Amino acid sequence: MCRPSSTYYTKDQTMQLFGRHQCTELLPCKGKRVVIALANKIDFDIDLIEIEKSSQKATYGGMLYKVTQSSKEGRKIDAALPF
Repeated sequence: MCRPSSTYYTKDQTMQLFGRHQCTELLPCKGKRVVIALANKIDFDIDLIEIEKSSQKATYGGMLYKVTQSSKEGRKIDAALPF
């Protein structure tokens, strides 16, 4: 199970993630997001990846992308929590 969790990636790392999942979309611009839905997974495996451009910068000054991964069961649990 994977509750929604976010990690920041560089442009190159994000492009590798796109390639790993055969995603042909362009990197999202600010205010937009790309959603990758993974099929044929059990409820506890990651089945949804959301990618959006962040305002965070890497130590070398490059833009970072916020990547949020979650599973179906993780999203259910997260929605049920009171905070």
